[in-house]
Amino acid sequence: MTSVQIPARYKHAAIAHIMIGDATAPFSTPASLGASSVGLHVYINNVDAFTEHAKKSGVKELQPPQDMFYGARQSMVQDPYGHIWIFLTQTEDLSTQEIEQRARMLFK
Repeated sequence: MTSVQIPARYKHAAIAHIMIGDATAPFSTPASLGASSVGLHVYINNVDAFTEHAKKSGVKELQPPQDMFYGARQSMVQDPYGHIWIFLTQTEDLSTQEIEQRARMLFK
């Protein structure tokens, strides 16, 4: 496996190709396969503003921003390549017990 280090001065996302073991087949986009098996969770400062900006940039909104039982406000979008992104803003500091109690109430 080959590793490439991107200097920190670039401060933006870069594309990386990863080869696992002796794999020879190229990776495909979720859109080309018809599904995505991964959701990338990213915590940000303002999920509402970010989601609106993302929608204007061409993503498909799968879930509008909403308050979740575990103390975060969350939205879910799909980019043009089919990747699922879950954006969250932490709204409350909850204990494990508080989250479990809210989950029991929600899912009973």
